[in-house]
Amino acid sequence: GSPFVLCPNRACPAQVSMKIQHFVGRKMMDIDGLGEKLIDRFLELGFLTDVPSIYRLPSRRNELITLERLGEQSVDNLIRSIEASKERDLGRFLFALGIPEVGERSGRDIARDLRTLDAIRHADYDTLVALNNIGPRTAAEIQEWFAEEENIRVVDDLLALGVKPVESEGPESLDFAGQTYVFTGKLEKFSREAAEALVLRFGGKAAGSVSKNTTALVAGPGAGSKLKKAEELKVAVMTEEEFLAMLPEGSLVEPA
Repeated sequence: GSPFVLCPNRACPAQVSMKIQHFVGRKMMDIDGLGEKLIDRFLELGFLTDVPSIYRLPSRRNELITLERLGEQSVDNLIRSIEASKERDLGRFLFALGIPEVGERSGRDIARDLRTLDAIRHADYDTLVALNNIGPRTAAEIQEWFAEEENIRVVDDLLALGVKPVESEGPESLDFAGQTYVFTGKLEKFSREAAEALVLRFGGKAAGSVSKNTTALVAGPGAGSKLKKAEELKVAVMTEEEFLAMLPEGSLVEPA
């Protein structure tokens, strides 16, 4: 279930604490040093009031270092961590917002397909439901979440406080159009099917045999006759690592 159903009143400290804990989590904004105890303490003292208030903490450094059991070093480490989190990628930012049904993977998929926060905020149900791996329920939840005034305020405040989610490069940054790849041997990171599907997704062709039209042969250990043929035809041969290095980050997700 969702961690946000503790008490129906949004402003109740337990709710706010859970939201902040989720937001700063390792797979979300990854703000180190802001654990549950400190969050609750900051809420009590009024240093934290909602998620965006995390980004107001750096300006209160002088007050924070006077707190018991904190001290300059831990406050400065926390501030560094808060500043660093301003540029997490968009998929993680979506996951961090705590939109029901949006997890690590769906956040990444939505960010990759829609590319900008603006496009996601204004996407209608039909756009969302047509995305990869996004079902009707998730699409409805995202649309409802971005229609709520309180949530819009949170996102606007975060942006105003300097949070700049790094937007996905998206498929266009990698263009395999007119290129043909052949895979052979044992691939470590993914199945041959998944590799071929990736080439197709980025507009290329995947073939079963090497010819003079092959752009490159991706060869894993145990590559046999195809490797010989590629060498005869002077077709480029790459390792799986080299092939992976060409892909935008996050594009290699095995179908669940």
